Amino acid sequence: MERKEHIEQEVEKTLRCFETIENIESDPFFYTRLQAKIRDLEEKKKPARHPGFSIGYYLRPALLVLLVVFNILSAVLVFRGSDTQSDVRQYYLTTFADEYALNQDEYDLFLSTN
Repeated sequence: MERKEHIEQEVEKTLRCFETIENIESDPFFYTRLQAKIRDLEEKKKPARHPGFSIGYYLRPALLVLLVVFNILSAVLVFRGSDTQSDVRQYYLTTFADEYALNQDEYDLFLSTN
């Protein structure tokens, strides 16, 4: 019984402490200094940019345009083809259709000659 009363007294003391808590005043410039420190920490985390990397800013679009032009030229060369390539292509299309029992007229695989 004595222990229970002791615990209740301690709880009462703790609750009274919460009622008498005084507000702590901070320095008027505390928030400004805190924001400056956070900004400094963020700046330190960012990787340093080397001045030579600014060249890449201009080279990336040029490289992209070069790759697109290269892809267009290679597509034109592949699809232009000669008559012998057309014959080979037709042979493969016929063989494929025969192998899988497909009707060549029914399925257009975009491989037929123009």
